[in-house]
Amino acid sequence: MKERKLPYGEIAHLAELSGYTPMMISKMLSGERRGWRKSEKLEKLCLETGTTTNLWRYGTPEEILAGILAAEKKMRAKKGGNYVYR
Repeated sequence: MKERKLPYGEIAHLAELSGYTPMMISKMLSGERRGWRKSEKLEKLCLETGTTTNLWRYGTPEEILAGILAAEKKMRAKKGGNYVYR
């Protein structure tokens, strides 16, 4: 089975949108760290990725990645096929 990953540069982009560092985003995606429940940065991250705070706080790395990719796919369909959360 092919490993699913975010496109190149997306961790840095998510960091820029949310205010987290790229290292923190990477650690959150790998399951090493979790987002704070009342964090403005986490709220921004959820808003930009179309995900929920519970996903980032309690989800497995696979669930978080699947949530991001599914939300992006849904947004792309809404926007006519060319949407990327940028």
